[in-house]
Amino acid sequence: MSQTVWRPQAGPQTALLRCPFEDILYGGARGGGKTDGFLGKWAQRTEVYGQRCRGLFIRRS
Repeated sequence: MSQTVWRPQAGPQTALLRCPFEDILYGGARGGGKTDGFLGKWAQRTEVYGQRCRGLFIRRS
């Protein structure tokens, strides 16, 4: 039985999770939910790729 522990915010986070592209650049002001959105995208991809899932997460600070 699967339990939802995170749900994307309406708007940019939802668009991020629906984006079909492998490489995504996502910018914006502080507090917009970018980090949280990408962690959600990572969880989504691990369901598809499993242990083969690889990624790079770069932050300025």
